[in-house]
Amino acid sequence: MNTQVKSTWLVFTGQQWLNSLKIFLPPEINFFSLLSLNSFIRTWQIVLQYFWWLLVAIPAIIFLQSYAIQYSFYANIGLSIIQTLVLFILYLAIRPSVQPKDYQYFVSYAKHCLIFGFYFIVLMVAASGLFSVALIMAFSIYFGGFLAFAIHVCSTLGTAVFMFSFFFFLDSQLSFKNLNLSFWRGTKMVWYGLPFILLCLAVFNLLEKTVKHFIYGLLYLKAPLFSVVLVYGSYFILFSLLLCMFNIFYNKRIAETFVRYF
Repeated sequence: MNTQVKSTWLVFTGQQWLNSLKIFLPPEINFFSLLSLNSFIRTWQIVLQYFWWLLVAIPAIIFLQSYAIQYSFYANIGLSIIQTLVLFILYLAIRPSVQPKDYQYFVSYAKHCLIFGFYFIVLMVAASGLFSVALIMAFSIYFGGFLAFAIHVCSTLGTAVFMFSFFFFLDSQLSFKNLNLSFWRGTKMVWYGLPFILLCLAVFNLLEKTVKHFIYGLLYLKAPLFSVVLVYGSYFILFSLLLCMFNIFYNKRIAETFVRYF
């Protein structure tokens, strides 16, 4: 990369970072908040209309796990599968589509979800293993605190990359080439929107932990199973709101800087 190209890239990156922070300023914050809230409400209307039974299955499995310990292994597997399905359903319910969002719409993206999910697991296992070994070898002796912080930041940014990559993959034709391109495009979007994304993730993590501690502190001793169910529910609600915000940001960036991603 020559000096002129590097300078242009840095200027563009700085402009994009500044623009991402302008979302938090009036009047744009008002418009962005209304869009996010509207998307959040419409998403849960769709989810509750078509997949209420899947949400009911979560507390049912939690109670089964507690009262039938011999089936706890299978209950854990079932709970993980349902959690993954709910996350994929939230993605599909949130993204804009000209298709009516009924069962046929969700089934039509089953292959996207299966392929991306498998790819996600493989990459996460490989990346976390290699990254952790490298950091432990390099820093664990002298920089234990830095090691924990670095792993946390990198895993947070990695999560953001996967979140945006899936939006790109859902908007592309099903192919291995597009799958890899989606991760590259997702990485670029996280980079160019880094300040906005970091702030959103920091607020989400803070709210998620605060709500979790509040529920457990208030109800765990009196109704432990009910408190666990509430924690699951609060996580899905907060995550879906975060996803709505990211989806609006994603569509905004695609509309403004399309050539940077395609």
